[in-house]
Amino acid sequence: MPNNLAFLKASMTAFKETLGGASDKQKGDLISIPTADHFNGLLDRIRAEAPEVAPHLPPRVTAKSDFSIMGKSDIKFLELEMLVNQVIHVLGVLASDA
Repeated sequence: MPNNLAFLKASMTAFKETLGGASDKQKGDLISIPTADHFNGLLDRIRAEAPEVAPHLPPRVTAKSDFSIMGKSDIKFLELEMLVNQVIHVLGVLASDA
């Protein structure tokens, strides 16, 4: 049976697929705070399951700019896509060591 990290990798892969379907215009837009919170929640769960990979994971997405008033985080879709790819690759390294 797959372990929790396999399911977390599947969640990140689904994130990647959704982001990959965004238009070029959308990729230039800031992501919503709920999307950032969802990503951060996945990061937190990965850190809890495999603390040894924490130094290799990206930082949490923040919402500290003036755009937070409008429900937007501090990063764009394209930046989130890069962070998601990083997490997927870190999980791949972890799985290959298992």
